[in-house]
Amino acid sequence: MALRFLHSADWQLGREFPQVTDPAMRARLHDQRFDAVRRLGELAARHDAQLVLVAGDVFESNMVGEGVVQQAADALAEIRVPVLLLPGNHDPAAPEGALDRLRGRAGDHVHVLDTDDPARDVIEGLVVHPCPLRPGFHGDPTAHLGPAPRDGRIHLVLAHGGDRALAQAVQDRPDGAQLDLTRLGELGYDYVALGDWHSVLEVAPRVWYPSTPERYTWKERDPGHALLVEIERAGAQPQITTLDVGRSRWVRLRETLLAPEDFAALRARIDALPELSHTWLRLSLSGSLALATQADLASWLDELAARCGQLDVERLEFSVPPDDDALDELALDPILHSVAKELLAAGQIDAAAASAAPELDDHAAADPAAPEDDEAPGDDPDPYAEPIPGDRAVARAALGRLLQAWRDAEPSAPEAP
Repeated sequence: MALRFLHSADWQLGREFPQVTDPAMRARLHDQRFDAVRRLGELAARHDAQLVLVAGDVFESNMVGEGVVQQAADALAEIRVPVLLLPGNHDPAAPEGALDRLRGRAGDHVHVLDTDDPARDVIEGLVVHPCPLRPGFHGDPTAHLGPAPRDGRIHLVLAHGGDRALAQAVQDRPDGAQLDLTRLGELGYDYVALGDWHSVLEVAPRVWYPSTPERYTWKERDPGHALLVEIERAGAQPQITTLDVGRSRWVRLRETLLAPEDFAALRARIDALPELSHTWLRLSLSGSLALATQADLASWLDELAARCGQLDVERLEFSVPPDDDALDELALDPILHSVAKELLAAGQIDAAAASAAPELDDHAAADPAAPEDDEAPGDDPDPYAEPIPGDRAVARAALGRLLQAWRDAEPSAPEAP
């Protein structure tokens, strides 16, 4: 017999996203995982797949609420071919666990494989050997498997876990389910469908991880996929095709901006991204820009945060070109003006000064060794006096705050005393 099926894993339905600040985006990311299940059904129909294998972690945990279980049942009910679900480390087989509660809700075509008993009655000529996880399991859940039978039928393994050899290399006593991947590849099964690794990974020609259908961390190298597996007959080499499933896009950009044209190019590049509202952006920006361009950049970042799915700015560090005359247009205290010119000439005016300003200022105010201000009210200090070192530290802090405020709004002339 010829067999064509989809291999997926690590749906983790019901996952929360506490790192996302926007409640609407959190809700969208939650719903996207159920939409991915529906897209798997669409892909199965488009490619004439005969079944869908899900190699563990269908749910985020066994503690998900009834609403999450019902959403999963509703999405699975739309798939028109048999779906085989394996308990993983997030949703191990347990009475009243998430998969146990799902059983029977989505239709007779959805099968929860929570025992080691081979599934022989799903499709004629096919045997699936499940290796479900149970609460607190440690070891290799595939250890009970022997060599693949040679009976003319296609034999598949469905398992969930990491690489035991890799885990032993970094831990004395690895926790959780750890698979002997070398042994699995040598047992002679027609295909070994694995879960737990969130990126597409070929362990051996017959042993694969398909990735998670929707990304949720930056550490995942190649998420958002499922595998279309085609096996012509028992013993034949499987043909593997990677299919795109995920909708959300995660884009990380590290850019050096040295001129307004660089900023304009960055804006154009991000504006050209498809479905910006479903895009998670992480930006690292540095360089040297005039204060006016830095102000435009700050305003644009505020706007961008509202337009994209999520914006993380992990670095924003700019100096000011020595020829920037913006400082001369500000009504600065003479001490601030003197320090600003020195810092500008040394290339030391940047975002770091602004971020450090509160600490410097508060430290100076709280330092019991700092000299008291013994000037009488109303006395006018010499505007051209050389600032003492303590004044210069306070000036640097005040300048940082002033520059940050200047980026947020047009400077206005101080009121007359």
